Amino acid sequence: MEGSNDQENWVVLDIQNDIIFEGRNTTKEFILQEQPLEPYLYYRLNVTQNNGDSSFQLSEWRLYDVLDF
Repeated sequence: MEGSNDQENWVVLDIQNDIIFEGRNTTKEFILQEQPLEPYLYYRLNVTQNNGDSSFQLSEWRLYDVLDF
């Protein structure tokens, strides 16, 4: 996951490897090990591998602030 304030300069916020989704509609939760020093205006997922498959499907993506919990 990456964050940016201008959509040109991106900061890596989290990296995950070897994550397996057991089936459709599976929910996974990832908590950043270090909180960003500032909130960003833009966030993106950068998926670089998909277990050898050329297809990728994401039905929903949620971002929560730690204050939301």
